[in-house]
Amino acid sequence: MFILASRSPQRKKILEDLGVEFEVIPSSFDEVSVEEKDPIKRARILAEGKACAVSKDYPDRWVIGVDTLVISESGELLEKPVDEDDARRMMRLHSGKTSQIHTALCLKKGSETHTDVSTAGVTFRELSDADIDGWISTGLWEDRSGAFQIEHIQQLIENIDGEMETIIGFPVELFKSVRNLIMR
Repeated sequence: MFILASRSPQRKKILEDLGVEFEVIPSSFDEVSVEEKDPIKRARILAEGKACAVSKDYPDRWVIGVDTLVISESGELLEKPVDEDDARRMMRLHSGKTSQIHTALCLKKGSETHTDVSTAGVTFRELSDADIDGWISTGLWEDRSGAFQIEHIQQLIENIDGEMETIIGFPVELFKSVRNLIMR
């Protein structure tokens, strides 16, 4: 049985849909302490940090740590917006552009650690102020990297390049390949 070191309902649902046996034990890892700016390295460090924080109490179980980062086409790291104005700013950065989503997955058991990153692109259509205001009014941008949830914003998307689950926050194909490796 796995441990998911996240309270994300989206990650929980994806694992349930895969038929994976797991329990949720959220990580207490301090994400703010990570100063790495390179998005892929940062995502890896965060996913590993989350897995390690839980694994120390469960050294005989596989712990899953995951982290998702959104990077605007201009290269800005778009973490969770602090308020509506910040969310609007992020949506303007997405407008008519392609943002990259990097989701790192770490599986850890004792001293064994497997970490990798899956990347996908989301191209937004040109967004009007009304589009952005409509999205902000839903409140679904709160606590979401890049100020969006792909499952609820399809009407504002022009194209998706890559695995949908990577964008949602749990790269299924990456998980399956690592799970196959560790279950040999």
